[in-house]
Parts: sequence; C-alpha cells; structure tokens
Amino acid sequence: MEKMSQFTDIVKDACATSLGTSAEQLHNLRNSSVTITGGTGFLGTWLTEVLTSLNDHHDFGIQLHLIDREIESFSRISPHLASRSDVHLIEADVRYLSELPRDTQWLIHAAGDPDTRNHFSNPVKTLNLLSAGTQSVFALAEQLPKIRMVLNLSSGLIYGPQPEEMETIPEDYSGAPSLTGLQSVYSEGKRFGEMVANAYRNEARLPTTNVRPFSFIGPFQKLTSPWAATNFIMDSLQDRPIRILGDGTTLRSFMYGSDAAVWLLHMLSRGTSGDIFNLGSSESIDLKSLARKISEQFSNPQPVILSAGGPEAQKRSVLVPSTKKAETQLGLSLRIPFDDAVNMTVKWFKSQHGGTL
Repeated sequence: MEKMSQFTDIVKDACATSLGTSAEQLHNLRNSSVTITGGTGFLGTWLTEVLTSLNDHHDFGIQLHLIDREIESFSRISPHLASRSDVHLIEADVRYLSELPRDTQWLIHAAGDPDTRNHFSNPVKTLNLLSAGTQSVFALAEQLPKIRMVLNLSSGLIYGPQPEEMETIPEDYSGAPSLTGLQSVYSEGKRFGEMVANAYRNEARLPTTNVRPFSFIGPFQKLTSPWAATNFIMDSLQDRPIRILGDGTTLRSFMYGSDAAVWLLHMLSRGTSGDIFNLGSSESIDLKSLARKISEQFSNPQPVILSAGGPEAQKRSVLVPSTKKAETQLGLSLRIPFDDAVNMTVKWFKSQHGGTL
C-alpha cells in the first residue's frame, strides 16, 4: 500500500506541475464527456490522470470513457483510476465497435500499437488495426449528436527520415517514409489515419485535429517496450551494462507524460478544426548522454557500451519535432524539465520494482 501511494504521489505531483495555472484555459471541458480509444495505453493513462486531477482539484465535472482491449491490466496497474465513478471502462477492439458513448463531446482516438516488434512480426494486423480501426471510430463519431472535436493521434514517423541538416521537423515538412520496408507499416497506417480524419472533416463536416506524437518518457511505459529510455532503465535495474546498438550519437527528444497529456487537452479543446500539431520536446539529446543520465540515477551506475550491434545499427538518425506552432498558437511550454523527467521516471520504476527486477 505504501508503494502504491508513493508512485501515485509522483504522478499527481507531475499533473499539478504540468497544469500549472492553465486549468481555466481548459474551461471548454467543464461538465462534458470525454472518450478516449486506446484509453489504457501510455498517453491514455496520463490523459486520465490529468482529467481526473481537473475533476478533483478544479471541479470540472468531466465524465471519462476509456475504450481499450486490455482493461484488465489497466485495473491492475492503475486501480486508483479504474475504481473511480467518473471513469467508465469499455473493453472493445475499435475495429469492431458498434457505437461510441452517445454523450461524447470530446473524442481522442489513440488506439494503435506502437511496438516495432509487432510491426515486423504482424504487419498486416498492424495495418488493419490502424486503417479499419480509424475508419470505424470516425464513422461512429459522425453519428454523435454532441461531438465538438475529434483529436486523431497520428505519429511523428509520418515525416520519414529527418534530414541531418534539419534541427527540428515542422508540421509543414513534406517528407514521407519509405514504402519498401516493414519499418514503415506503422507510419503509413498513421498517414492513412490522417487522411481518414481529413476526409470526414471535409465531407461530413466533422471537426477534427491531427496530432503527431514523438518520443516520451515517464510512468506507465512498459519496461519490456523496445524504446531507448525503457531499455536503459531495465539494464540499470538489473545492474548490467547499458548497451547501445550504434555509436550513441542518434538524436531524440523526450517529453514527460503529464506535459504530453496537458498539451493534448489544450489541442483538443482550444484547437481549430483542421489543425495539425507536433507533440513532443524540441530539446534534443543523444542516446549516449541519455544512457548516462539514467545510469547516474542508480547507486551502482553501470558503464555504457557503444556499438553493441551490427553495421546497420551504426546508422545515426535524428527525430526531433519543432513545437513552435503549439507554443505560438496555444501558448504551451514544457513544464517538466528533462532532468526532472528522467529523475521522476526512474524513481517511479524503482518504487514499482524495489530497485531490482
């Protein structure tokens, strides 16, 4: 019980910090109904934490519906959310939904599997989940009598490879992923999803916003996920060297989960139909530095071993968004500095695993 209290406090404090003084700017959400597909994933869980925080501390009176295929694991990991009277859990596959909650005014479509291992092992299923799932959700959203906005979660991967000379990718960059390899299955599915959203906006006059997420860090990620940060934390928890496949110069940026959720709610409730926003941090860090920052959070810091993979793993890449549009149009900023994000993330995983696995 003490362990549960410790890591829920970490999350609650982060929500309060990320909201800051901006809660009243989200007044359009007051006394409304919000539905999230993929609602028990990383972003869905953080959105639930922030929305229930708005209810608890700002009397927003939001009713929240979470649709997902894995409700049981959510109830186990986040019992404090699953047991709330303002959170309604719906176990369903979005491809086969027959209806959305009729009182839905705000809809976030976040269903999809970002795990690259599944993209390679089940490419047809990946495409089907993204294409059929998105079409199903938008067809049902068109029938909702009170719908005010549908926010479609796309992906920063739809830009394709970021040119080395480009420091950050703006929303108007017209790059695209390659069609010759399975590594593009997810990104092409997300590109199609954006087109579905645009088609319903134009033909059915359904208000839509497309948001392109990049990389995140924070509680509710799975340590078994194939992401750099979770891999480095897993290695450190097991007191083993951190191995990086390349030379460590690959550049990424990381946004903390509570910041991501708050930004999404501003984009949902304050954005204009037809908007496209990047979601992430524009502050880049190379993987070698990330590994060292994570290792330093442990009492027995492990060495960082570079070039642990083959020739293909040596390729340096860059994937960092420009967030100027969100900052300028909506006045958004990062509230959780990167070093604090790393510290809180590691602290949360330690509280779950007792410092070891």
